[in-house]
Amino acid sequence: MEKAADLSDFDRGQIVMSRRLGTSISETIRLVGCLRSTVVSTYAKWMNDGVTSSRRHGVGRPHAMKEKGHRRLSRMPPNSKDINPIEPIRDVMGRQLRVQRPPIRNISDLRDRCLNISYNMSPAIYQGLLASMPRRVEAVLRA
Repeated sequence: MEKAADLSDFDRGQIVMSRRLGTSISETIRLVGCLRSTVVSTYAKWMNDGVTSSRRHGVGRPHAMKEKGHRRLSRMPPNSKDINPIEPIRDVMGRQLRVQRPPIRNISDLRDRCLNISYNMSPAIYQGLLASMPRRVEAVLRA
């Protein structure tokens, strides 16, 4: 069984997706092959901070101004739908996965079902997402 420090980013993503789809902690442990505390802490960290890794990618607080005086965004909320345009697609996939029978047996089954749903998703969903991008960008810039 793997500890949180031993998990790859892919494994952490599997934990988050499994838990978001309503898979029990015990089933997630069986699917990913890690400790219960790892599943609980990884999902809690994602829910609270929007990240699954505690590795630091930079040091110190980012500067609000670039060298040439151009303003840049120094911090964006981690799970904001304004900066995460894939969220509506994930919601549609999640709803469709919850009603499918028989239940998901393993990670491979989950992957196959997600791919099947994404391949058969209505083009109108993607078109709506693209059409909403200017509004999303504007909302982030106003924030």
